[in-house]
Amino acid sequence: MLIAAIDPGLQGGLAIVNFRAASYEWRPTPIVKVALGKRGKQRSWIDLQLVGSFFAGRTYDALVLEAQAPRPAE
Repeated sequence: MLIAAIDPGLQGGLAIVNFRAASYEWRPTPIVKVALGKRGKQRSWIDLQLVGSFFAGRTYDALVLEAQAPRPAE
């Protein structure tokens, strides 16, 4: 059984768990910094191209995605 797992967010991560081989791969969420406006203020965005390439080329039995909830005090 091959499972893809995603912890969304800038501090999250990606994982692939292979239960047959008793192995896993993981990496922190890939981030790209983008300069905005004339002042060049930087903003962080999730690099969806790298997310796609991490999960590409395999057929998964399930996807696990962490449910997000707003936490305005944090």
